[in-house]
Order: sequence, then C-alpha cells, then structure tokens
Amino acid sequence: MKKTMLLLTALLLVPLSSHASISETLEVSSLTGVPVATSTILEAGKNYIIEVSGTFTYAPGGRIADAEYVYSPDDADWFEEIPAPYDDKALLLELLVNNSAQDWLGSADGQNFTPHTYSPNHVYRLEVVGEGSPISFVIYDSSYDWNEGSLTVSIMPAYPKTKQECKKDGWKDYDFKNQGNCVSYVQRNENANNQ
Repeated sequence: MKKTMLLLTALLLVPLSSHASISETLEVSSLTGVPVATSTILEAGKNYIIEVSGTFTYAPGGRIADAEYVYSPDDADWFEEIPAPYDDKALLLELLVNNSAQDWLGSADGQNFTPHTYSPNHVYRLEVVGEGSPISFVIYDSSYDWNEGSLTVSIMPAYPKTKQECKKDGWKDYDFKNQGNCVSYVQRNENANNQ
C-alpha cells in the first residue's frame, strides 16, 4: 500500500468551518482493529485536512485515550506515549492513517495546532495530500477486549494560507469560483494565518 505523503504544517489556524465544507465524516470504532475507509476518493495532488475528535476507553479504571494521547489514572496525567508497564508496545492506542502512525497536531487553545501538543478538547488535525484513492483509519491496540467508544474523523479540502497559493490557477485547488474569491478568503483570514 502506498504511504500517504503528509504535509505537516507547524500551525493550522483558521476554523475549519470558515471555507471548507466537510467532504466526509467517519466513526472509527475502538472495538476492532478493522480499518474504516472513506467512500470519498481523495483527489491526487489536492490538500486535505483530517480532523479527529473524541475519546475512547481502552481499559477499566478510567483509562481513556484520544487520537494522540492516553490518560493514566495511576499518574493522573495525559501522555503522548503510553506509560509503563505497556510502554514497550509500539504504536499502542494510536489512530493510524493508511496503517501508518502520524504526528497529529494538537491545540492547547483550540486554534493553534502544533506537533506534540495535548488538546484538552481532544481535537487533532493533520494535512495530507490526496493520492487518487480513499484513505483509511484504524485505532491500533494490542487487545480490543476492554475498549468502548469511537473517534470521529472528518476529511475536508484544505484552505489557502497565502495569496500566492491563489495565483496561476491555484484557486482551483481550493474549490473557489475564481482567483478573486480565493484572495479575499486569504485576506479575511490573514491575521489568523500570520500569528
């Protein structure tokens, strides 16, 4: 299976609802290791934002996880890597994209998304480039016996961050009607993009 080429941006600002309409939303169950694929084919070369939200239970006693972090009631804290005694299990409790681990971007304030950041609202993002095929998601765990719940994944077209991205027909990559609409969008969101 081809690896999905990822474009990790240091900051993903601008609320998703400001331009891009949701292409597809999936529920990824924590009860099974069976991948869930989009019915939408991601257009080759086009940028998309994946947003995942929610938590699931991975063991009794208040042990929960989200797409990137796990909660240990023993330590009363969230960890990017699962703490001992399970820390020898690579990728345990990760949300995989096309069976590959990702560095999901988290946000402490709900607006600025950066790598290795815990999101108290359990929302994480990732930018990917479409390859002309569906994309799949699975929660990786060594055992699904205690698991409950699911994560919600939304896939939508990305948005331009600079006026330059609107030029030379670049506006077409973002589904604007014309270059002027694309440039106007960037100008309206310029403050958020330059923080």
